[in-house]
Amino acid sequence: MKRAVVFCLFGLLAACGSDGPVGTSAVCTPVALPGDLVITEVMVNAVDADAGQEWLELYNASDVDQCLNGMVILVQGTTTSTRNHDIDSEEAIIIPAKSYAVLGAGTETWLDYSWAMDATFAKGAFFDTSATISLKYGTDTLDSIGYGEVEEPTSPKPGSGVSLSLCAECTQASCNNDMTMWTSGSGDTGEKYDGVNLGSPGAANGECSCTAPEGVDTIRAPMPGDLVFTEVYANTAGSEDTDREWFEVHVVAQDAALDFTGLSIIKEKNTDSVFTLDTCYVAGPGDYIVFGRNADHEDNGDVAIDVEYSSLTLGNSNGYLALQLNGETLAEVDYASATDGKSLQYDEANMVWCDSKTAFGDGEGFGTPGEVNFDCSACICVQEGEQVVSLAPGPGDLVITEFLANTPGSEDAAREWFEVFVTANSPIDLNCLEIWKDETGAKPTHVVEPAGLPCLRVSPGQFAVLAKSNDPAVNGLGEGLVDYVYEKLTMANSGHLALRLGATIVDAVDYSGAADGISLQLDLDSDTWCDSVATYWQFEDESVLGTPGADNYACGTVFCEEDGQMRPVNPPGVGDLVINEIFANPDGNDTTAEEWVELYVTPQAIGRDANGIELMVKGASKGVVGADSDACIPILQNQIVLAKTNDPADNGGLPPDALVVSSMSLANSDTMLAINISGKEIDSVFYTESADGRALQLDPHFNSALDNDDPANWCLAEISYSDTNKGTPGQENPACGTTFCTNEEGVPVEVTPPTVDALFFSEVFANTQGAEDSDKEWFEVVVPAGGSPFQLNGTGLLSEAGSEPDYLFTVDQCIELEPGGIYVFCHNANAMQNGGLPPCIEYGSVALKNAYGFLALGLPGSLYDIVADYGNALDGVSRSLDPDAFSAADNDIPSNWCNTPDGNTFGDGTVLGTPGVKNPECPEE
Repeated sequence: MKRAVVFCLFGLLAACGSDGPVGTSAVCTPVALPGDLVITEVMVNAVDADAGQEWLELYNASDVDQCLNGMVILVQGTTTSTRNHDIDSEEAIIIPAKSYAVLGAGTETWLDYSWAMDATFAKGAFFDTSATISLKYGTDTLDSIGYGEVEEPTSPKPGSGVSLSLCAECTQASCNNDMTMWTSGSGDTGEKYDGVNLGSPGAANGECSCTAPEGVDTIRAPMPGDLVFTEVYANTAGSEDTDREWFEVHVVAQDAALDFTGLSIIKEKNTDSVFTLDTCYVAGPGDYIVFGRNADHEDNGDVAIDVEYSSLTLGNSNGYLALQLNGETLAEVDYASATDGKSLQYDEANMVWCDSKTAFGDGEGFGTPGEVNFDCSACICVQEGEQVVSLAPGPGDLVITEFLANTPGSEDAAREWFEVFVTANSPIDLNCLEIWKDETGAKPTHVVEPAGLPCLRVSPGQFAVLAKSNDPAVNGLGEGLVDYVYEKLTMANSGHLALRLGATIVDAVDYSGAADGISLQLDLDSDTWCDSVATYWQFEDESVLGTPGADNYACGTVFCEEDGQMRPVNPPGVGDLVINEIFANPDGNDTTAEEWVELYVTPQAIGRDANGIELMVKGASKGVVGADSDACIPILQNQIVLAKTNDPADNGGLPPDALVVSSMSLANSDTMLAINISGKEIDSVFYTESADGRALQLDPHFNSALDNDDPANWCLAEISYSDTNKGTPGQENPACGTTFCTNEEGVPVEVTPPTVDALFFSEVFANTQGAEDSDKEWFEVVVPAGGSPFQLNGTGLLSEAGSEPDYLFTVDQCIELEPGGIYVFCHNANAMQNGGLPPCIEYGSVALKNAYGFLALGLPGSLYDIVADYGNALDGVSRSLDPDAFSAADNDIPSNWCNTPDGNTFGDGTVLGTPGVKNPECPEE
């Protein structure tokens, strides 16, 4: 209804008058009764100064025009303070029936009456926070309202710059005593009548009843427990900007929609509200309502604000917020501190608060305004444009493998970096990983949160590099090598570095003594840490070592020079080298310079490098191969000899390619011998004793790092490599049990023993002429034609059946017998002492029996020929096998033997025998 106030001149009084009681005004006479005039709106606390801005709106609820002249506006404060104003005008102040009038101190055209002439009222008619306003005529109170802390308030507490407004549907005096029928400002119109203050002076007020959302039948005012604070964005990104602040409330009530009209925001406990909602706003069950300082998307970070407040500024720390309605607290929240650029959000399922995890709006801040919050334990990232829960690593899924804590030159954290490796079987995301520098600290040093929250996904078996800077000119890391740039972490030269996700420790490392310009790196195979050895950056005049984003070298890896270029040594692995010969006890002087160790090289180690091979004796190092040279030492042969020196004049004649371990010194007994590379054992053996001048040899059938642990697979060397010592340095070992001899070329050869019947005894000279002289005894052996050569070395001579050999042919020189040959064996090979024998093979001091003697060649259990009884030998006459019985079988028959016939002499011609030549036929008996 439009305003329709009538001004009547004195001469026309009869036309404007009525039959009501006579008042004090001479212009018109009031006739209103209590209830005819209704206070419908009042501005008690305008923005800035109140002077000239306060006003009161009246509604004529009667059916006749009403005169205001002579009435009194009485203002009673909460104390004894009162203010009153008489409506005294030379013009009649008439409110037509069912119309509004506005009374105030200003000069606005919409004022129907101004009390500017009243100095007290003009300066400030009403009390800002609490008072009772009454319209009186004489002793009658036509209408009154109370607001604030009065004894019986009938309207809400006023806010700055908003009027107290009676709902449009309530225009009766009896209705304006109901506090629920009042609101702030202009109901659902939201109009600012002067561009600053909210209200609708002289016009119908807005409706207070709001419309329920679709699908909801009931609408009511909120009650305690209906609302929950779920998010507070108090600390805006970068410099503080209150236009970007906001908070969120969740409607947990399910029975009805909630009318927020009159809802107040409290910033500090036990204080007045800083904002009261004077317009209609309804929220449905489950809605998330965003309250914000500025509803303009361009100014507030592109946030959809549901309820715009004005004077509230959210505190960054030790903050408090509450929502009240009619003085009753509906919901409240205390928060300790807000992270820059991140909202505090409530995880309703777990009932905990945490920092937001996702960007919103223009991407400068983190939060989920108007949306369901993620679990505090969840990490959110963006994959292919969609926000997803990140693939979080568990303990050990992500391993810190390298870091540069001590930068080259003067300390500069911008040069620092660290590397992680995915050991998990599926991809993981680095997002939300907490980087901890202080193990006992209250919070992480940095949390991985890339701009825009892209998922930092790393595949199994891949590395990721995190650094303080991604500028190659600053840190030497190649273009595109840095996967994530952190900000707040600065590593100490000794300290702690850990990756966590909440209470879960993904990986952690404690370290000390980081070297200048050298990263610490993890050897994944041995799970040990060591200094890096490869150069990745040349900083000024210094090489900076590390392998960022690439496989680490094994701890102990060294570099060698090949074709003028340095490259990492490619060492043998565990079991690739096998200790297979040990010469610990040189003959005679036991000189360490003549000691040596031989290693068998397995096929997989051929082509690798010997650099770094370390000889360990009883746990002590005796030297490292290649320690005195940068040259690469490729392994190209199947046997490696380690020696104290490679000078043949000092080492007893070892191969010229023997590798030097400078402190070679072996113990003769009870020794653990090991081969290490970079502190890792490649092979080891234990030996209890050694023989003077003879190497311990591993049977080549057992050339493995496992089989050489069994002492039964070892034996003493049989082959001489020098005048005094035996062994096969640099050569394949013979099988244990094999006999060797030296051939005419001076080369050791494996003895090929005779087979059964490969030879036979053909003549025996057991009874020397005259006094017995063993130097002149001999016997003869025939090797049948058609066979193969063989050696007697290792064969024994037996003079008693079933006994051990009386003599073993153990000389180094090969005793080789050829097929078709006749060979003489003697005590003494000197023809001047043996009776003039032809060249013969000495058999030691075995005495031959003169009568019915026994002879055998071989070893027990393997005899090549036996003569069980060669008969009765006459003085100076040999016993001879008939040539018609020349076989190993026939010489077993005693009747095939005879005394050598007359005329068959040798030597000085005084004795009978045919040594070395075919026997004569035995005479017929």
